[in-house]
Amino acid sequence: MSDPFASAAARLRAAAEVIAAARYEQAQLAARDPAAAWRRASLVWPRFTKG
Repeated sequence: MSDPFASAAARLRAAAEVIAAARYEQAQLAARDPAAAWRRASLVWPRFTKG
């Protein structure tokens, strides 16, 4: 049986990686086109979109 804390920590880490990647991409887009980030659903809602 696995440790429930370890599995919860792994899920939190995965969610944090998704959010960090979205923030990075949003910062890159904002430098080129400030409105571009609002046209991409994956950046507005990084944890709720597919992909």
